[in-house]
Parts: sequence; structure tokens; C-alpha cells
Amino acid sequence: MNAIVIVITLVYIACCQIEVTESFNHTIFAYPENAIKKSTLRIIGGDNVTPNSYPFQAALFIYYKSKTNLCGGSLIDKEWILTAAHCVDNDPVRIVVKLGLHDVYATQGSTVQIYEAKSYYKHSKWNEKTLQNDIALIKLPRNATLNNYVNLIKIGDNIDYAGRVATVLGWGSTEDGQISKYLKKVDVDVMTNQACKAVRKEFNEIIVSTHLCTSGQGIRGSCSGDSGGPLIVDGVQIGLVSFGPENCMRGFPSVFTRVPKFASWITSTKRNSGTSLNVNSFVICIVSLMFFINISK
Repeated sequence: MNAIVIVITLVYIACCQIEVTESFNHTIFAYPENAIKKSTLRIIGGDNVTPNSYPFQAALFIYYKSKTNLCGGSLIDKEWILTAAHCVDNDPVRIVVKLGLHDVYATQGSTVQIYEAKSYYKHSKWNEKTLQNDIALIKLPRNATLNNYVNLIKIGDNIDYAGRVATVLGWGSTEDGQISKYLKKVDVDVMTNQACKAVRKEFNEIIVSTHLCTSGQGIRGSCSGDSGGPLIVDGVQIGLVSFGPENCMRGFPSVFTRVPKFASWITSTKRNSGTSLNVNSFVICIVSLMFFINISK
């Protein structure tokens, strides 16, 4: 019996252990096909935040066969991360979620929790050409441990936030083109959609009610590395970073998915996700367990 218990423990560790590499070579910021195309991206006018002052912020390392992308996200439930659909496009082979993170290159630390995503769910009406319904959920393999460094953010009410000052968070490239080592924030003004559509022809053709725009006036704006990251007002999330203008040009809006519009989708997706294990990991674990039990008899 003791041998079986030891074997079970070893199999569990082998199946659940996560190996995380900190290197990544690419950040994501999306552009709709009929809008201004992708180029150099920046967080404009941002400041480093006090470490762990935004405990809901998540860093997502999206692994593909030949590259690793960086996106932002937010912890909205103990086992759920909210992000942008375009962040998980093209069938990533692995998604690693880091919570309690300040230094994006950190691989460990007393505040950091690291999880390999169990599954992810893109909105069924996500349109990669227009970036409508640019929203996704990532499910963690188990509940995150909530504390002073890792905690939840609530979704805001479905009201008009135009005229309010909001905060964008992320590790996106700064004015010098380098990815920020530390989490940064920038305060921006929420616009009406009509004002956003009036900025230029491309915006008029793209912006719909499920989008939310922030002003690019002055030296403030948001860009790459922030994709999927939260836009907050008074401690609640009202948007997630979706797309913006070429070169993060000053004077042009940044566009967000208007998160409160998707509250029902978030609720139903979480409810319908079930409790099934990742199939491949489950099969490997069971086969290994049966093998060790048989040889221990």
C-alpha cells in the first residue's frame, strides 16, 4: 500500500509540474484587416507601478512552435483569466500564466504564482478581420491562491464611461521601443464611440457598440504587450486592450473590447466549461499510474 501511495504521488508530480522559460521574442498588438496595419508599438507616457499594487494583473506567455508571444490578462475568478481572443489565435501549443508579477522576466519569487493553462475559450463570434468580439477566457488548472499579491478584479457595470479617466496596465514597449521590464500604467480619457468614429475613416468603419475608445491626445496611449490587459475605472474592469493605430501615433484613439457588454458570455462560458481534465494529460497520468500499480504487485 505504501508503495502505491508513493507511486501515485510521483505520477501526480510528474503530470502537474510546469517548466517555464522566461525568454520571449514577440509581443502582440492586433490590427483589423481594413484598418491601419501593425508597426512599432509603445506605451506612451506610462509610469512604473508600485509592485503588486494591481494584484489582478496577469502576464500570459503564449508559446508556438517557433516563437513566444506576450499578452496581458486579468484574474476575474480564482481559476479564470480574461484576455483578448487574438492573443490565443493560431492554436498555441502552450500558455503559461504568471500572477503576482512585477518584473516580466522573473521566473520565480515569493509573490509569483505560475500556472500552465488548462484550456482556453474564444468568443464564438470573434472576427479576426474586424476584431469584433475580441475576448477570451483562459482556465487555470486549479484555483489561484488569493493574497495581497494575487487577487480578483470585478467587471464594471454596463454603463457609459465616456468622460471618465481610466487606467491601462501592461509591459508593452515604451518610447524607446524596448519591452518594459516592470509593469507600467497610463491614465487615459474614455471617449464616446461617436467621437472615436469621427477621428478618421478607418475608425468609422470599424467601431461598434462592443468597442470602447480612449483618447490619444497629448502623450498618453497604450500599445503592444498590453493586448488583453485590463482597462480599469475606480477599481473595476471596463475594457481589455484590443487594437490601435500604426506606430501608436499620438492623437489617435486606442480601442478596447467593452467588457461589461460580455458579462453574460463570461458567465455562460465559465458555467459550460465543465470540470473535465485536459485529455492528453489525464490519459498519460492514468496509463502511468496503472503501469506502476501493476509492477508493484
